[in-house]
Amino acid sequence: MYKLAVVICLFFISAQVIGKDLAVGNLRTEYKTNPMGLDLKAPRFSWELVSAARNVSQTAYHILVSDSRSLLEKNVGNIWDSELVRSSMSIQVPYIGKALLSTKTYYWKVKVTDNSGNNSSWSETATWQMGLLAPADWMGAKWIAYERIPDSLANPLVSDAKKDKTNDNNILPLLRKDFKVKKQVKKSDHLYFRLRAFRNELER
Repeated sequence: MYKLAVVICLFFISAQVIGKDLAVGNLRTEYKTNPMGLDLKAPRFSWELVSAARNVSQTAYHILVSDSRSLLEKNVGNIWDSELVRSSMSIQVPYIGKALLSTKTYYWKVKVTDNSGNNSSWSETATWQMGLLAPADWMGAKWIAYERIPDSLANPLVSDAKKDKTNDNNILPLLRKDFKVKKQVKKSDHLYFRLRAFRNELER
């Protein structure tokens, strides 16, 4: 009888230890860690279970999304509170909260329940920043380009000294201007994302 009582006590102690050991890590948004410039209206979340126990699987998750880090630390998801969702899904879970705003930074975290009924604590906070979602977000910015590059400006090939054939694509010139900043620089989200989008267009 004594041995049976000891075994039962050890079982409950082990269950408590395993429950406390369950955690969530490697939070990603669109497969990226704290990405910037996302242009998706409904980004997707992924995470991993962390546990020293074997055969541990997820049976439910709870996601909170906030536009304020301090609110999220108080477990307030003012942008999206998924509440408890019975699902084993932990890869590319879609966001279905309030409409997201261009250039806005959002904060999120998640906790899970495993197949033994143990609940993890909340994960560390992850973030992402939105890019420009609508033409109006460009604030009247226009592309600087030729409608069609003139034949006289086509670059000669080094190998045969012949000019490249022109096409119907817009040609984006490379622009550069040096200047000195006399005051402390403060980041402008709109300017940052316009320049980022311009760079991405050049790399295509």
